[in-house]
Amino acid sequence: KNHITMANIASTTKTQNQAFEQDLYERYEQGYEQGYEQCKSSRRRTSSSCSCEHQREQEAHEQWESRRTTSSSKRKRPLFSDDNNNQRRTATNKNHEQHSKPKKNHHTHSDSDDKSYKICNVVGGLDITRYISRDARSFFADAIDDIELIREVISETANNGGVGHRLTLKELNGTLDSDGRGYNTANDGNSNRYPVRTTVDAGIGYVDDRPDRFIDFYVGLFFLGNANANVNVTTLLQDRQDYYYNSTEKIDAVAELAIVQAAALIFPWIVDRKAKNPNRWSTTDTLHDHHHQNGKSTGMKKEPFRFDSLYSAAWIGSWGEVWSYYPPLNKVAGGPYTLGDTLGDPYVIMRDTPFIKPNLPWNNPSREARFTKPYPDDAEAGVSIISCLAPVYYTGKIANKTYDDTYIASTGLDIHVDSISRLLDVATKLTEGSFAMLVDFDLDIVVISQEVVEKIYPERTGFEEERVTHRHSGEIVEDRRNVTYLVSDTIFQGLSKLENADWHSLHTFLEGLDPGERDYSKLNVTLTGDEEDNGAIEFYVMYEKWKYVADWALLVFAPVNEVDDAIHVRILENVPNENSSSREVDTIVLKVRKGGTVSGHAAIRNDGALDVTLSSRGNPHWLRLQPPFSDDVQILRAGDSLDLNFEVLTDQLDVGETSSILSFLIQDDSYPDCFYVQEKALRITVYVSLGYYFFLALTLFISAGFLAAYTYVERRKKEADSVWEVKKSELVYDDPPEVLGRGTFGLVVCAEYRGTKVAV
Repeated sequence: KNHITMANIASTTKTQNQAFEQDLYERYEQGYEQGYEQCKSSRRRTSSSCSCEHQREQEAHEQWESRRTTSSSKRKRPLFSDDNNNQRRTATNKNHEQHSKPKKNHHTHSDSDDKSYKICNVVGGLDITRYISRDARSFFADAIDDIELIREVISETANNGGVGHRLTLKELNGTLDSDGRGYNTANDGNSNRYPVRTTVDAGIGYVDDRPDRFIDFYVGLFFLGNANANVNVTTLLQDRQDYYYNSTEKIDAVAELAIVQAAALIFPWIVDRKAKNPNRWSTTDTLHDHHHQNGKSTGMKKEPFRFDSLYSAAWIGSWGEVWSYYPPLNKVAGGPYTLGDTLGDPYVIMRDTPFIKPNLPWNNPSREARFTKPYPDDAEAGVSIISCLAPVYYTGKIANKTYDDTYIASTGLDIHVDSISRLLDVATKLTEGSFAMLVDFDLDIVVISQEVVEKIYPERTGFEEERVTHRHSGEIVEDRRNVTYLVSDTIFQGLSKLENADWHSLHTFLEGLDPGERDYSKLNVTLTGDEEDNGAIEFYVMYEKWKYVADWALLVFAPVNEVDDAIHVRILENVPNENSSSREVDTIVLKVRKGGTVSGHAAIRNDGALDVTLSSRGNPHWLRLQPPFSDDVQILRAGDSLDLNFEVLTDQLDVGETSSILSFLIQDDSYPDCFYVQEKALRITVYVSLGYYFFLALTLFISAGFLAAYTYVERRKKEADSVWEVKKSELVYDDPPEVLGRGTFGLVVCAEYRGTKVAV
C-alpha cells in the first residue's frame, strides 16, 4: 500500500520538485526491497509468509518515514496540502474578489450559529449545495470504504485458515432456545408429532438461537438435501448440485460457513463504531465489553456523531445460503428471533433479492462496491433501506474445499433511509421553506426526510400492488396501499411520477450536466395542502451531479421570493409604526430661508429575513446626520427600522435650489454565503430663500427706486412735451395782422414765434 502511495506522490509532485522526489522515491524502493530480502532469508517461506510480509511493510514504512523527516527541510512545500486536495469554492472566491469582504468559514456542523448557511442569492445557494453534496458524498464514500474493509477482512481471514474454532452445523442445530420459544424438549404437547429439540425441528434452519449470542448465523436447507427433521443432522451433502441455476459448481456449505464466520471479527466493530453509545448493540461498559475492549472512539478529537445509529445491520450471504447478521435479531426483537424466523422458510433462495442480485457475477463483473436503490425492509414494517454491497471472491483452500477466484458471497451494510435524512438538514436553513433531497439520475428518491415527503408527496399512497411487502416465504409484512405517505413509500413513486410540478424539465436540466457539475433552474411546485389556497410556488432548484461514489444528484429547493427578498432594505418617508404605513421614497424636498436650519426625517427599514450592516458613504458638507444614526457601521436587524434624522445648514448654500445624494452602503451582517453588497441612495433637494427683513428693505428700496424713476420719467416727458406747448404771450402779430387765409376754425393770420414765422 505504501509502495503505491509513494508512486502516486512521486508522479503528482514531479513537476514541482522532480529531482528531490525522484531521489527520495528511489531510496524508498531500495529500502523496501532490501527489507523483503532480509525477511525471506531469516524465515521459512511457509506459514510465516504473512508475518514476513508484515515485517517487510513495517520496515519499509519506518525507513520511508525516517528519510522523509530528515529531508523535510529540502522541500519547497509539503507533499500534502489543503490547497492541492480541497475543492476550490469558485463562487465564494469570485464574490470575495468583487467585494473584498471578509467571510468566515461556514464549513462546520455547528447548529448554534444562526448565520450559517443563510443565502440571499443563487450564488450562495450553489455554494451551500456543493457543501451539502460533498458532505453527503463523503458519508457514502465512507460506507464504501467500510464494506470494502469487511470483504477484505473476510477473505484475508479465510486465506489465513479461518477464525480458529468454527461453529459446526451440529452445534448450530443444538442451540434451540427451547425455554424462550415455549417448547417442551420431551414433548411439544402433541403426542402425534415428533419432539422439537433442534433449530431444524423448529423450522428455522441451522441457526444460532442462543439468547446470549453476539452475532447471528444461519444456514438454509435448500442446498443440503431434504433433511429429515426427525434426525439431528451432523453432516451435510457436500456434492449437491445447484439445481436452482442449473450450475455445475458444487455447493459446500461447510466451507462457506467457515468463510462467513469471519464476519464475527469485523461486523460488531463496523456497526457499533457508527452509533451513539446508547444505541450500540454491544454493552456500553468497556470493562465488560468483550467485542470492543479498546473502546469505540475513532480519535481524540472525534466529531460528535450525527446519527443515533448509522448502520442498522451488517450481513453476509453466501451462494449456498449461509448467512451471518449483526446485530443479533433477538436483541432487536426483544425475544427469541433469528434469520430463520425472518425468512419464514428455511428452503428460501435469496439470490433474486434487491440486496443480492446486483452483486452476482453476471450483474457485477467488475466486482465493484455499490449501493442499491432503496427497497422495503421485509423484517420491519414501514422502513426502507439502502444497502452498500460488495461481492466476496476467494482463491485458496478452506475446510477441504479449494476455490479459484470464485464468487463466495455478497456482504452489505444496511442504512435506514429516514435515519440519514439529517444529512440534508442544512438545506432547511437557507431560507424559509427551503429543503433538499438526494435522487438518482432518474429522479428516483434516495434520501428524503418525512417533512419533505409531507411537502411534495400526496397525503395518501396509491393502490399499486407493489406497495404490499412480502417476506421471502410469501407472508405479508405490510400493506402500504391508501395510507399516510411515509419516507418508505417514496421508493414506489419517484419525482417523475408526481403531478405537482414539471419534473420532466428538471430531469432534462439534470441530464444536461456532466458529472461533477452544478447548476440551477426554476421550477413551479404545488405543495401538498396548497393546491387551492396558494397555488404553485416558484423555487430555485440548485443541484450538483455526483461524479464519484454513486450515480446520484443532490437537489436543493429554495423559494424564489425568499431568496430574492432575503435582504430588502427600504427608505421610508417617516418612521413606521403599527398604526401607520409609510411609502418608500427616493427624494426628500426641503425649503428653508437663508441663514436658518431645517431638519429632515426618514426611516431605513429592513423588511428582509437577514440582518444587515449600514454605513454612510459620505454626506454633503451642508448636511449633518443626527442620532441615532452615526458615521460608524450599524447593524439593522431583520424587521427593524432606524431613524434617519439630519440637519441642513444654509450658511454654506446659495439662495435657490441645491441637490445632493445621501448614500448608504448595505452589506449582509457576516453571513458566510450571502455575498450582499449594495448602495442605497436618497436625494436631498433644498430650496433656500432670503429672510423677512431683507425682503422688507428690498421692498422699500425697490419702491423708492420706482418713485425716483417715475419722477425722472415724468420730468423728461414734460421736457419733451414742452416743445409742443405754445404761449400766447410769445406770439408777435403785425398791426394790423396779416391774414393768410381762412380755415375750418376761422381766419389764419401770420405771426412770429421765437424768431420764426408761424401760421396761427
